[in-house]
Amino acid sequence: MLIFYQCCIASWFPLISIVRLMLGKDSKAYTRNRFGNATEPRKGPVIWLHAASVGELQSVKQLLKHLGRRHRGHQILVTTNNTAALDLAAGWRDLPLTLQAAPMDTRRAMNRFLDHWQPQAFINIEGELWPNRLIMLKNRNIPVVFVNARLSNRSAGRWGGTGFGTQMLAGVRACFCQDAKSAENFAFLGVPDARIEVIQNLKSLHSDEGLHPEKTRLQQVFSYDKTILAASTHKGEDEVILAAFAQACRDVPDLKLILAPRHPKRGDEVAKLIDATGLRCKRRSKSEKPDKQTQVYLVDTLGEMGLFYRLSAVTFVAGSLVPKRGHTPYEPIGYGSAIISGSHVENFAAEYQMLEDANGCVMVQDSTMLASAILALLDVETRMIQIENARNALAGKTNTDVLFEQLLTPLELVP
Repeated sequence: MLIFYQCCIASWFPLISIVRLMLGKDSKAYTRNRFGNATEPRKGPVIWLHAASVGELQSVKQLLKHLGRRHRGHQILVTTNNTAALDLAAGWRDLPLTLQAAPMDTRRAMNRFLDHWQPQAFINIEGELWPNRLIMLKNRNIPVVFVNARLSNRSAGRWGGTGFGTQMLAGVRACFCQDAKSAENFAFLGVPDARIEVIQNLKSLHSDEGLHPEKTRLQQVFSYDKTILAASTHKGEDEVILAAFAQACRDVPDLKLILAPRHPKRGDEVAKLIDATGLRCKRRSKSEKPDKQTQVYLVDTLGEMGLFYRLSAVTFVAGSLVPKRGHTPYEPIGYGSAIISGSHVENFAAEYQMLEDANGCVMVQDSTMLASAILALLDVETRMIQIENARNALAGKTNTDVLFEQLLTPLELVP
């Protein structure tokens, strides 16, 4: 089965990358990286961290800062599969990172990548499992740690059925899981119990990194008690959110909505949906300035969610009205925004169950329920009780430096 996988990957991945390059979907530099060719020099001993996309990368920003402080003599190489995540990390000017697109999981690409970078350690964030990558790291005696690891029952069953799941994970020194179910699933695939530990979800380690320079100006437009944020929306959700907002506006005419698509490239698509409702809109990617008459502010940009959480009394956490498995509740809680969510929250099932049990969130299924939830949370007392319940339910009590050292210890890195 492993040989069959390797043959399929070696046939299809290069072809897909070339087609994407020809269609203009990927840049030449991105494609070179995908084939294992570096576009940056190696400058010293390398610590390699991989995060699949924007959310995963955001969750380890504090860990990356710790790595930079603790291991100043190392080059911190960050790879991701997502160009938006690369753009986001490129904006972190305070972090000394080397950024590359992740190599495809072919033996040839991985050999090129490993020959150039020669990493001393590999940190895998959340749920990405690539057999060639992990097996080749083990064969080169490069220590591997999984951080904030997540593995669903479905994925565990699939990997178990391949017959090489255990071989793929044999080189993992430690597997720090974000929930007990993931820990069970990694154990099912053969990771020894002694190497598995359930830790605090790193997405709970929210830190307010100072005031955004635009906050004061935007506060003149967006009254906190009348502002709703729809965070990280996906295709199929925007229509529901806009319908709910329009319904709520009938009772509260001066209500405002900040609508932030998960993928900024959907900006044109979402803008058309807003226009179709007749709601007055300004668009951030076009540098349009919202004013008192603005009803919807379309935030089709990256890396600014902290600003908009601060402006919003209520946050609808998207990826949950459609089967996208939900997004983190930790960030809105950290900024003191009340949470509304849909029912598709598999990525954070334990957290949302705790929030529901503590009356720390409102779960909705359609635009009518969403409008009712928005109106209910405009009441200050109701909202503050829910926010306090949420904070108590998911309170993070771990000292971050101690936690980060715990995660890095199995890699045996010399500062």
